[in-house]
Formats: sequence, C-alpha cells, structure tokens
Amino acid sequence: GPPGKAIVPPLMAALLWLEHAQEKDGSWNAKRWDGSSEFRVGMTGLALLAYEGAGCTHRKGRFQSVVAKALDWLRKSQRENGSFPFETFYEQGIATMAVAEAYGMTDDEKLRPMAQGAVSYIVKLQPEHGGFRYSGPVERGQGDLSVTGWQIMAIKSAKLAGLDVPDQAFAHSHEFLKNSWRDYGASAYLVGDAGPGSLSMTSVGLLC
Repeated sequence: GPPGKAIVPPLMAALLWLEHAQEKDGSWNAKRWDGSSEFRVGMTGLALLAYEGAGCTHRKGRFQSVVAKALDWLRKSQRENGSFPFETFYEQGIATMAVAEAYGMTDDEKLRPMAQGAVSYIVKLQPEHGGFRYSGPVERGQGDLSVTGWQIMAIKSAKLAGLDVPDQAFAHSHEFLKNSWRDYGASAYLVGDAGPGSLSMTSVGLLC
C-alpha cells in the first residue's frame, strides 16, 4: 500500500494467518491445510505476493522476518539452472513473479541472482509459440493459458524490476495470447481448443 498507510484489519488478519501457517523452514505447505499435495514452491510464492501486495518486504513492515524466511527458503531451494523444485510449472511462474517483485521493491542486489536465474529459466524454455502446461513447454496448440499466464506475469514483473529479459520473451508471449483469442475477445483455456473461451481464461488473457 501507499507509504505510511496502515494495513486494513481484514488484510492484517489474513497476513497474520499466513504468518501462523508458515513452516519453520520459511515455506508454506498446502497439504497441511487440506491440499492434495504440498506445492511448497507455489504456496510460498503466493504467500510472498500477498505480503508484497500489502507493501511488506524483508526490509520494512510488520512481517519482515516472515518475508525474509520465505525468500531464504526459495533461494536455498533453487537449482543451478534457475528452476525451483516445483510440482507443476504453475509454481515456477508464481515463485519467479514473487522474487522479481521482491527485487523490484527493494533493489536488494542479494536477490538479483535468484530472480534473474528464475526468469532466465522460463525464457530459455519458452517456445516460439509461447505455450506452457503443467510440466513446462509444450508443442504448438497444446499451450494452457492458465499456466502460461503466470509465466507471462513473471516475465513482466522481471522486466519492470530491471532484470535482463529479452524482447523475444514478449514477442512469444504476444503470439500465445493472440492464438488464444476467440470470438468477441474471449480467451480459450487451450490454444488448440476451438471452443468459445471462458470468463475465467478471458480474465487471465486480459490481465496479460
């Protein structure tokens, strides 16, 4: 939020709950809260985005230690190729967006290698048609706007944060979004699906 503006009570309650739910190692585990699997990378990224959206970083705000522990867990978990140990490719995009936002909000050079490595991994895998699914890049016509949308948002966050993102990443993303358009501006879940599109996927396409 704006500097000096207090966090409203409902949001504070949610952030306090996330603090309570954080694992000792700094991650969040969906399985502990009735999830079908742990999805630690994705859950940690989503929690970080919630704190960042409220203006909290590892350098300022009521939840500095919570954010710092989460970023440290992601840093320690990241592989040499820039990927995080995701269960689905959703999580790579989510975590990449979170660490890019953290770097962009603080200009902390200690975060730059992690954020740069994460987005570079996505860009390296991104096919010319731009599409991803649960396991990563796919053949033309098989791209999923739900998964790909997170990768596009991560790429944009990285660019805004001042990280090195090649123009081709945006060109490939634009190609994917163009191919997902349907009648009256709707967007389809799968690029190869000839259906009319859906409201949920249209909202993702519009945001991207």
